[in-house]
Amino acid sequence: MQKCSIRCVIPILVLISYSILFAQDQEFESADSTITAPRSLIFIPADWENVKPDAVETEMADLLTNAAIDLDIMEVVDWLYADDVIYDESIEVTEQIDPSLALFIGEYGKIDHVYLFKVNAFFQEGRADRADDRTSADKLAAFFINLLDDEKTNIPEPHAKNIYTEIEIEFNLIDVRKAEMMRNFIIRAQFTGGRRFYSRTEAMDILYQRIQEELKRQYLSSFSIHNLEGGIKLSRNPDDQVINKGDLLEIFEPDQIEYVNGAEIRTSGESAAYCRVQEQTLKYYSTSLLRQWAPIDTNFVAREFTKHNYGFALEIPAPVSDAYYSFNLRLFYSPIQMWDWGGVFRIQRVEDSWNELNWGIGFGLFSSYKLFNISRFALKARLDADFDFFFKEDDYNESVTLVLGSLSPGLCAEFVFSQNTDIYFHAGYRFFGKSNDWQVSTDEDEPDIDAYWNEASPEMNISGTFVNIGFRFIFN
Repeated sequence: MQKCSIRCVIPILVLISYSILFAQDQEFESADSTITAPRSLIFIPADWENVKPDAVETEMADLLTNAAIDLDIMEVVDWLYADDVIYDESIEVTEQIDPSLALFIGEYGKIDHVYLFKVNAFFQEGRADRADDRTSADKLAAFFINLLDDEKTNIPEPHAKNIYTEIEIEFNLIDVRKAEMMRNFIIRAQFTGGRRFYSRTEAMDILYQRIQEELKRQYLSSFSIHNLEGGIKLSRNPDDQVINKGDLLEIFEPDQIEYVNGAEIRTSGESAAYCRVQEQTLKYYSTSLLRQWAPIDTNFVAREFTKHNYGFALEIPAPVSDAYYSFNLRLFYSPIQMWDWGGVFRIQRVEDSWNELNWGIGFGLFSSYKLFNISRFALKARLDADFDFFFKEDDYNESVTLVLGSLSPGLCAEFVFSQNTDIYFHAGYRFFGKSNDWQVSTDEDEPDIDAYWNEASPEMNISGTFVNIGFRFIFN
């Protein structure tokens, strides 16, 4: 029985591997066809007299540069390159780098865009009049983060556990090729809660996210929604960069814009959904919805999505019983795509035909295809191919092992809670998961031998219908 089940599962593993390669080919084909022109940029602190190793301008320059590098949509030149140019060309800078010098640095290094920035505000204070921005999980994390705080002080401070942090940076964006100032804008990050170290860390994370949002607006294609009838249709302008069939887009609420002393302050709209380009005409792009977690309206915008999503899920059987229990960790390679695949690891406890409980571990591959998607719900067809290893002692007190190969077609109903979390119910039927061929492991040079039993050997049977509940987390 065991050998038969393994022989049956191996071809399925080959088929799943083929589907994995097929899914990768589709993804790579889409990625290779993108013609978004690469650009190079550099962030340069205008307050040059304050650029010292321990200055906040240095910290901000590093954070802005790393945020742009991690976004991976353009070439980013380290801000210290400006220092090299100033030194090599013997340029004297006593106070500030003005736009003309920033333009020279850009021309010297053949850099397309220069972001000349100034830190307008960076301060912290205890506040009783502001609500704590932290969730319960944040407060738990703050306890551990504060253990790493190397700036602790014993000096009493009012409202020391509710610190307000504000960071404001003003940017001048210079187009080196056109030798002109493109934009003047401000990015703010504010956070209230926890002690100084924690509040500062959270504010810096917010700043990191907002500079990435700004760079996405600047360098990725953006499209307005024409209508929502029969899918999401996007307006296409002749001047827009071309996107191709299969490209992914992320849909956002419209940005909120205000101006302070002529500088633009833009608050990004919340993300609402992912969609995929299906076809294009001279005026429109037609898309199919891949994942939605918030309502969508016609005043929303769609932007290119260049990151790759991954995911992991924790699964348990439903209902849990003494006869069968399994805890699964499932990894997803492309959870928002039409085709998805990944691997699974499980720890399980199963009752055999002697009514004894046996512990085991399992490994497998799976592939799934999205049948349809509406709002916060999706239905997928999934195929799993698994190998499970169970352990026991025979009547000679020898450690013995049983290997089960199984094949499990099924359906998976997914309910979306947010952009990064959902719950799903996976139901199906497991074939071939039945055997009583226990083996005693021997040396590598010798074949395994059958276990010894005083009566008929205990049979393991994990075949049949199953229902699993999974809690999934998506990240990129």
